[in-house]
Amino acid sequence: MYPRLTYRMLLNDGDFLKGEKFTGVVHPREILKPVAKLRRISGKDMRVVKALTTSGKNALYVIVPAASLQRISKLIKKNKSLDLVYTPAGLYAGLPLIKLVGDERGGDEAGESLPDFGAGIASYYPGEKGRRWTIVIGDRLRLLEFEITDVRPGISRGLRHESVPGRPDLDVSNPFMIEYAKNSVSVSIGAPGDDGQAAMKGDLLIKGPVAVGTRWTSTSGGVLRQREIVATNVIVSNGSSEYNNAIVIKEVSDVTAGGNLRYIAVTYYFYAAGFGFVGCKIDSAETPEGIRSYEDIDEWFMRRAD
Repeated sequence: MYPRLTYRMLLNDGDFLKGEKFTGVVHPREILKPVAKLRRISGKDMRVVKALTTSGKNALYVIVPAASLQRISKLIKKNKSLDLVYTPAGLYAGLPLIKLVGDERGGDEAGESLPDFGAGIASYYPGEKGRRWTIVIGDRLRLLEFEITDVRPGISRGLRHESVPGRPDLDVSNPFMIEYAKNSVSVSIGAPGDDGQAAMKGDLLIKGPVAVGTRWTSTSGGVLRQREIVATNVIVSNGSSEYNNAIVIKEVSDVTAGGNLRYIAVTYYFYAAGFGFVGCKIDSAETPEGIRSYEDIDEWFMRRAD
């Protein structure tokens, strides 16, 4: 679901691609000893593994969680490959250095077991195979229909179909992916890249602990957005449906409307345990004091329709 990089791009452009996610396959060959120089590069509780590309002609280094070393060691002994999602981390000893983000078996960066969809943070965006839901934008100006088609530990994949009622010529479907870690839920939506393949851009939607005051930053769409959980255990009424045990996430961003005109835009996102995204409400003002509470906004910008 993520794009692939050539070895030459990793070697020459790794510094410019830090933070972006890519998919690939490597053959682990050696777990390096945790000397001080490597610790400074990898960070706490991480180790460095030397690996080869699938052709066997090029070498690179992979930063992996220390907790995953036992499995990496088994792959080395059995001469098995590792399918991975990674982000470039620069160069080490003249070779590309990448950091493991996820793999075919799932797992987060800490190598810990992941929650199921009925408990913990994953319950606020469940992704069982076959699950479907529909989001209405405005007064049925646009429909977003989601369906989960493939589930693996830590990852749910599916399709998002976007349509405009009465305009079938505008229909479009793109892949999407939900990534679950112990304390986060991220969603990536695909769009055709310059090479014709789907390029995935991710967004950290929910971060734990699920408690009032938890904060994080998103740069989705090139705009800096500050997010914070502002309410938990909320009962949300959305049209004819009612959702219990919901959380409210407040997103704040500064917007430039041309010239010197600037204002504050706020979006309140609602996620209900066992259901997922319920909808969102928006507001804007010239100053923070002018922003309304989510309780004072009646109209929905997006709402769940199933």
